[in-house]
Amino acid sequence: DEEGLFRHFISYGIFEGRTGDGEFCFRTYMESYTDLQAAFGADYGAYCRHYIEYGRDEGRTAAVKDMEGVIGSYTTEYDPSEQRAINVELAASKVNGTVLQPGQRFSFSAAASPISLSGGYVMGPAFSGGRVVEGVGGGLCQVSSTLYSALVVSGVPVTQRYPHSLPVDYVPRGMDATIAGNSKDLRFVNSFSYPIEITAVTEDGKLTVSLKPYDMGAE
Repeated sequence: DEEGLFRHFISYGIFEGRTGDGEFCFRTYMESYTDLQAAFGADYGAYCRHYIEYGRDEGRTAAVKDMEGVIGSYTTEYDPSEQRAINVELAASKVNGTVLQPGQRFSFSAAASPISLSGGYVMGPAFSGGRVVEGVGGGLCQVSSTLYSALVVSGVPVTQRYPHSLPVDYVPRGMDATIAGNSKDLRFVNSFSYPIEITAVTEDGKLTVSLKPYDMGAE
């Protein structure tokens, strides 16, 4: 039942980290083409259908890539000269190096706290009620959104995620994740059978968030 297998893959298999076959890796296909990200966002089935109907004939690659031990990674860009860059870099530094044991839960709000002026954050543009306002920590949602995108391409199930009230320009539609006080958070559980580490690195206006197996013997 090929249709049944396809439905299982886009509904469950992607999130379980399954690979279709040696020729098709969902993560590779999604990461490699920004035009598809802009068109499909988080509609995972659309990527699979596009490859079957068009991508293969167009010569697009979807083979499993050697990620040097990285489960999944995503990069976004920001302007280092803007004040919001302080919030992006501070939030990234707080998340960087987080290690999660199998079954352990992660909360972005908890990891980035305290989100306050005394905690080192500054005022920056934020969304509230469909309007752009100035708020403490404005810009840190770029870090949560980049992490969410890395989780998606890693096949890690997310237990809590909220979109922004307005479009953002650093990730494709459907790939953002907003943070708002105690009401909106980005949360997930390490669904792997081994510890994983989150790395969040900022350099020259680029933020890269990656998930990789954690080598406990390297301590």
